[in-house]
Amino acid sequence: MTTVMEVGSASSLLQLVSAGIGATIQPRELLKQHSGWSDIVSIPIAAPAPIRHLELTYYVDRFISKAQQQLSEWMIDFFKARSSLS
Repeated sequence: MTTVMEVGSASSLLQLVSAGIGATIQPRELLKQHSGWSDIVSIPIAAPAPIRHLELTYYVDRFISKAQQQLSEWMIDFFKARSSLS
């Protein structure tokens, strides 16, 4: 399959699906939040469930503010705790 277009928002993805020119994997509750797309059918994925990888990147030679440091530390702690639960 060749990627023809990429979009960054869930609304844009749902518009493409509604127009019949796209497909997307989204969280289960997303369609409930967007009642305007009643023509879209949700198909549950049972197993294996898709996973998402998150990567934290930054430039080593650039200044990192205290707020950015705190956010990075919070994200690392949050996801370490979640990964230990599974």
